[in-house]
Amino acid sequence: MTDKPNKNYILMSLNVFEKNAIKTALMVMKKISNKTYSE
Repeated sequence: MTDKPNKNYILMSLNVFEKNAIKTALMVMKKISNKTYSE
């Protein structure tokens, strides 16, 4: 057995996690900016 498939899987998972984190951060920033504009 080799490590390579595991490492690739971990890297893919990190990529997905990073993309989701960026999307969430952008959504939060939008909500915050909407609140400041509406007030």
